[in-house]
Formats: sequence, C-alpha cells, structure tokens
Amino acid sequence: MSSKPSSFPNPIGTGSQTTIKKGDKGERGDKGPVGDKGVKGERGDDGRRGEKGEKGDKGDKGDSGDRGERGPQGNVGPSGLPGPRGEKGPPGDGGGGDDGPNNEGSKGYGNEPYLKNEIKIEDLPKWNGEHASALAYFWRILHLASLGEKVQKNLGAWMWKTLEADSEVYQWYTLLSDADRQSMHDDYTEFIDAVKEDWLGSEWVLEMQRTMEIQTFRQKEHENESPAGS
Repeated sequence: MSSKPSSFPNPIGTGSQTTIKKGDKGERGDKGPVGDKGVKGERGDDGRRGEKGEKGDKGDKGDSGDRGERGPQGNVGPSGLPGPRGEKGPPGDGGGGDDGPNNEGSKGYGNEPYLKNEIKIEDLPKWNGEHASALAYFWRILHLASLGEKVQKNLGAWMWKTLEADSEVYQWYTLLSDADRQSMHDDYTEFIDAVKEDWLGSEWVLEMQRTMEIQTFRQKEHENESPAGS
C-alpha cells in the first residue's frame, strides 16, 4: 500500500500545488419585496378586571339657592282657647246705708289664687327638628298666635328660642344669613315658611297635603270617596 500524500492535489489541473484564498465579501443585495400580509389571528382572552380605585374626596358644599317667594296665606285655623282671666282690680268703696244683706259693697278675692295673664319665653314649645313632630309643633305655635294681636307681633322675634339648642335644626338656623334671620324675626309666619321650605323640604309639604286630603275625604260613611271624586 502506498503512503498517504502530504497534501491534497490541485483540483484544477496537474502541476505544482497551489493554495486557494477566500475571496472578499460581496456587497449586500437589494431588499426584496414585502411579502403578503398574514392572516389575522384570533382575539385573545379578556384580561382580569382591575381592582376598584379608592373613593375620592367629598366635594365642597354648594352655595345655598335663593329663597323662593312667599306662598299664599293658608286658611284660618281653629279658634284658640279663651285667654286667662285678668288680674284682680283694686277693692271698691264701701256702699252707703246700713249693713243690710244686700249692701255688702265690693269685695276682692282675698287670698284666692288667680291666673296671671302673661306668656314667658320658657313657656314656648320646644322642637328638635324631627319631621315626624313638625306638624304638632306648628299647631302649638298657631295656637299661641290665636291668643291675640300682641302675641302675634312679638312671637316672630322669639321663635328661634323654640329650637332646641343642641339640635341640627338650630345649627341650620345659625348658619342662615343675617337677612334671612331678620326676615324670620319680623313675622312668625315667615319663620314657619322658612322652616317648611328650607329645612323640612317640598317632599314633607306634599306628604302633609296628601294626609290632609285623606283625612278630609275619607270621613265616616265616605270611606270609599277619593279627593278626585272617583
């Protein structure tokens, strides 16, 4: 067997052995045309819903609206109880003549008790602003007003004393403007209107109107009658 040659033969001819060198790198060819757009894939599953964010800060309280016009005056309420008896007058002069049985002269009450004709501030009804007791509170005020013109003129200036000091309705009253409070002091009916419109609200007024209609039209022997006459 012959020995292995020390180098590979020249593949392009015979002769002396040559060494093949690697040529230089050619220039990069031009970019080919863009291929066709692939088919649109299916929509992925919806992601998990994010957690609820924190509650935002409460906004500032808006300005109070303008006070509405005063409504028409309601019907006259029921007559109040008779007023208390007046104070005892001075004793009269003794009658002339003898001391017969029909000539005793004027006699006073002596030590007998009597009713004093006055209303103190602490005698005014108190109210804590609850809707359920508002109607009874208004009736007590109207009863006081029915005692006379002098009571009506002075009642408005002291109506604020009927609001319990630690109640929310009293705090509402103190936050009113000076002009609104003065208007309420001028007339007790202005005070009542302001409480009805600005504190109790229109829903309370409508509910009271419906209650009055039911009481008026659902009387004895007319239980099935309605305010509309249906």
